[in-house]
Amino acid sequence: MGIITSIRKRGGLLIVAIGLAVFGFIVMDVVQNRNMSGTATRIGTVDGNSMEFNEMRNMEEILYQGSNADEFSKREYIWNYFLESTIINEEAEKTGLMVGKEELMDLQFGSNLSPIMRQRYGNPQTGQVDLQQLQSVKEQIKKGELQPAMAAFWAIQEKEIIKDRLKDKLNSLFTKAVYTPTWLAEKVMADQTEPITSLFVKVPTTYIGD
Repeated sequence: MGIITSIRKRGGLLIVAIGLAVFGFIVMDVVQNRNMSGTATRIGTVDGNSMEFNEMRNMEEILYQGSNADEFSKREYIWNYFLESTIINEEAEKTGLMVGKEELMDLQFGSNLSPIMRQRYGNPQTGQVDLQQLQSVKEQIKKGELQPAMAAFWAIQEKEIIKDRLKDKLNSLFTKAVYTPTWLAEKVMADQTEPITSLFVKVPTTYIGD
């Protein structure tokens, strides 16, 4: 139990590190990046990669067609996606991690569906994914018959799936690299189960000199 707890805690360090890196990478620029009308066009910069307002607006229109989600939630998701994908892609490139074409197809249409696909194409009541619908989309992609709006949506969705998969791989790489010696695991377990006896004394303030 001590080993599992230790590994889980350390496994979360990667996510914590990414979160802390945000403060070092993000530079909000509303002074030097303005158009002729004086309107800020740059949303922010992550490690030298910038997101412009028009880019965010375009992604918002593609992902949320017909959605009733509020503006703040939509833009928060897009910004967080941009932030995470920038950092994760750089770390994945350094470690040689990638998502191949066959793996990506499996994550979209195969037996190992991405959580993103399960969420978007699963039945809310049963949790089952409409595989027939996915196969229909797959065939349209092969034949080049996908509608332009759907093609634009699917292109972004593929990037979301790749980002999510790389994040899992990085977390797995980190947790499996952490080694806990047997003696340390046994000590942690013993410390957690060993009874503790404590004594304390209450001294009224009236007994303490000014």
